[in-house]
Amino acid sequence: MTTLDEPLGFTNPDYYRDAASQTERQLRADFARYYQLREIAPSAISAEARAEFNARADEVAIRWARHESEHWRGTWAGLQRVVAGWRTQPEIARRNFDQIARARASGEVAIDDDIWRTLQQARLITGHGPGTITGSGQDAARRYPYLQPDMGATPVPALQAQEVDRRTAVERTLGAPRNPAIALPSLAKVDAIIADTDALLETEEAAADLDDGRDARKMLLPRAVREAPISADYSETETWQRRHAEALREVQDLAAEHSTVADGLNGIDDQARIARLDRLRAGLSAARRDALAIGLTDDQVHTAYTTGRDGTYWATQPSDPHLGRLAQLLEHRDTARAAADSYRTQLTGTIAAQPDPSLTTTDTAMPVTHSTSDVRTGAAISSAVDTALPNPQSGEWAPAASEAAAKESVAQADREVSL
Repeated sequence: MTTLDEPLGFTNPDYYRDAASQTERQLRADFARYYQLREIAPSAISAEARAEFNARADEVAIRWARHESEHWRGTWAGLQRVVAGWRTQPEIARRNFDQIARARASGEVAIDDDIWRTLQQARLITGHGPGTITGSGQDAARRYPYLQPDMGATPVPALQAQEVDRRTAVERTLGAPRNPAIALPSLAKVDAIIADTDALLETEEAAADLDDGRDARKMLLPRAVREAPISADYSETETWQRRHAEALREVQDLAAEHSTVADGLNGIDDQARIARLDRLRAGLSAARRDALAIGLTDDQVHTAYTTGRDGTYWATQPSDPHLGRLAQLLEHRDTARAAADSYRTQLTGTIAAQPDPSLTTTDTAMPVTHSTSDVRTGAAISSAVDTALPNPQSGEWAPAASEAAAKESVAQADREVSL
């Protein structure tokens, strides 16, 4: 019997004392041997040894994968799936195992004992158990580890009595603890938190108040000087820069169009494409000459050509960032001016189409004549209003000297209006 054939540790059926039957013990021991053979096969000293290890592993796997009992075939397949999970995604497997263990301990879910033993075994044989034995203890227990109590067993926490959850729905959503006493910090902790917060605020304030002298230098100048608009005349410079930008754009766009058309040659209507390429090439040569003639440097023109040759148009990425940004700003300014002129024209036309508000329909239909009676009527009404209303100059109510005089004025106004 070789070392591989000797039942040690997980490969010994007696190790699985909590198994329900001898068949289950043998299955779990065989799976441990199968796993070990698969693990050591790639590190074999020779190809023959590697083939032997794989053959032994296949023999064990076939025995249980083709077992007459469907239950044991499912158990073997379940072990393979769980072990594969531990090998490929150990963190996810560990998190899932811990969740299942807590749910099983608290009684939230009922897990079959056979499935639970499968989960435990897959965790142990892949090296993700709760702990390992080191030092002389490992050497002493190497041959008969199954004789050590509780080796590989997962401690199950004792079931606690269910406490009444007195939290509100909002508190449960926010994750507040069940025991309110735990949630209330002591005064010392509160004071420490406040002190730390104050210290952080002071540090932040001190860092924010750091002055590098720029504000002080600005204050040395009068406000009229600091905020004075630039009055220099750049109209001539703008004209030349606009021409430079237009010339570079023409070179870059012609080169980009030439590359685009050349890349589109596919054997269909190539003669027309070739003729267009000739025209583009001639236009590109002329554009390069014109660009050099207006004062652009060879580097600027060559950069525009190479940028376009790579298939990049000016609208996508100008070859000269400075002139490109300037052209973009000028386009925005011209667009804004055109929009303002359009709004001004619309507003002027709207105002001109409206009638004169000082003229009404009655005024244009017939002249208005004022008779002496109307004048007297207006005077009477004004007198009555002055009598009835308080004096606005006094700031407080002052009754009339004679109530009879007020009544007489109102009556006279009524008579004149009726006439």
